[in-house]
Amino acid sequence: MNLVENVNDVVTLQRMKRFKYKGSVDTGITLYFGHDFDREKTIHKEHLDQLLKEFKGRKVLIGTSRTNPQDGSLGEWLRANVTRTALASYIAPILIKEGYAYQEDESKMEITFKELY
Repeated sequence: MNLVENVNDVVTLQRMKRFKYKGSVDTGITLYFGHDFDREKTIHKEHLDQLLKEFKGRKVLIGTSRTNPQDGSLGEWLRANVTRTALASYIAPILIKEGYAYQEDESKMEITFKELY
């Protein structure tokens, strides 16, 4: 990964696994993850806008399964609408960091989307 300025360093909510991203929910996100951050995936602004509209005001499971995220979860939505790569573990903490969602109970793998959109 060729890191430039404006890269955010974040950890996943469950395993506290470190990853990085550029951009924002407002502009689109490029994720860097995996060993030495050697995997890269871009989530376009349009998909993030759709995601925020879909889950506005709702509490949902994060859905971190790589092969079968729970029905109605963030992971299932991402898999159906954005990419088959399991990205919910990365998107959820970004949504929280940027103020679009929050976790009421850190022991549960669910987030609540704010009614911002």
